[in-house]
Amino acid sequence: MPQPVELDPGLREAIQSVIVDARVRAADELNRLLRGRNKGLALTAHAELLKLRDDDSRRVSAAADSFLSAFEEAERLARERTEAEGQAAERAEAERRAREQAEREREARERAEQERLARERAEAERQAAARAEAERLAREQAERDREAEEREKDVGGPFQPLPEPWYKNPKVVSAARWAAFPFVCILVMIWAALRSNDGPPPYTPYTPSYSTPAGGTSCVPRPLELNRTTSGTLTSGACTEQQITPQGSGGIPAEHHRVTLTERGTLTLDLQSTAFDAYLMLLDASLRELARNDDHAGSRDARISLELGPGNYSVVARSLGPGVGAYTLITNFTPARRPAPEPPQRGPECPWWTLELDQEIRMTLSGSDCAVQQLLGSGADNDRAARYELKLSRRTPVVIDMRSTDFDPYLILLDANGNQIATDDDGGGGLNARIQRTLGPGAYVVLAKALESRQGTYFLHARAGP
Repeated sequence: MPQPVELDPGLREAIQSVIVDARVRAADELNRLLRGRNKGLALTAHAELLKLRDDDSRRVSAAADSFLSAFEEAERLARERTEAEGQAAERAEAERRAREQAEREREARERAEQERLARERAEAERQAAARAEAERLAREQAERDREAEEREKDVGGPFQPLPEPWYKNPKVVSAARWAAFPFVCILVMIWAALRSNDGPPPYTPYTPSYSTPAGGTSCVPRPLELNRTTSGTLTSGACTEQQITPQGSGGIPAEHHRVTLTERGTLTLDLQSTAFDAYLMLLDASLRELARNDDHAGSRDARISLELGPGNYSVVARSLGPGVGAYTLITNFTPARRPAPEPPQRGPECPWWTLELDQEIRMTLSGSDCAVQQLLGSGADNDRAARYELKLSRRTPVVIDMRSTDFDPYLILLDANGNQIATDDDGGGGLNARIQRTLGPGAYVVLAKALESRQGTYFLHARAGP
């Protein structure tokens, strides 16, 4: 059920203006919003037009009444058209089902007839085969009787059977068995000797390893200490990003680092270099991408700041292009001391993530994520969503983009007290969402959700806009 959305302050001021022409123009603008795609704005516009219908000015009330009458007539026609289409669809569906039922009955009759004919044909073939077999046996018996009569005539008496072959003589068979016994024993001993020297290969436990480029450095990750500065040199013989993670690109040289967190908190990584354009990637223990950053705050340095739970994480430091040279990697970690900014009481079992300007986050929504009603502590929205904290130190125009090819993204922006500031569905082009607002200093909450409870991967990016 769509909720009313607050009107633009300028339009609200025009509605309340003492100037009749301003209120007439406001009624015209409300009529445009009433027919727009944003259902929340349409609800608010409808309520305001109802108020303007009772305006003291006859022009204003007449304009509002005409807009409402036209809208109600359009709604009535749409309902009638929908009902007519529904009835037509039901009739078509009934006809289709009747045709399918008739087709199934016809196919069933044809199958039954074919099975009956097949049974009759099989029975006829069985009887013919039985007759042919009986005739063959009769002919063979007659042939044997004829041969017996002929032999009796030749020998002058009854037929005498031929003597048994030598290889069927019991004495010959027994002697052959005793003669073969020694050879069988020898073969058994040879087989046992060979079997004792044969066996399964010794067990060698699997040891994970990382590939090493020819003439380069091992891809085994270098450990990072928290709240320390690490210096290094990126060379052309280093590992490539694709050797570190399957999600990597091409043969760009990269340095692989490993950081271990023992508690939940915010991890901030700064990659600085004067020799190349710094580029950072953060991966989880399974080498799946969590976040990446190129130019932080308009500089050539890279920064990633993300709230993470305990575990092992991989950090990939590389150049945006083929550049190499010295670099500095600063690792800062701040343990979590509170769940999140207000409203922390709403959905404490649902995680919070940190969103910074000029940072793109790659995440996945699944059925295990919290619903919007859990994150807000109210409502009936069961779409899955993730919530992020965005902090601003000064008044800033902010652009928040959410894009995905797996589902229809939807963005909700709230203040620190949980009051809704803005929402967007398709403002980012196609099905992508975008919110563009000028915000004052403070903490804000961004809800990134998938419409219709879909699941999949999405990208979230916040930047300072015009």
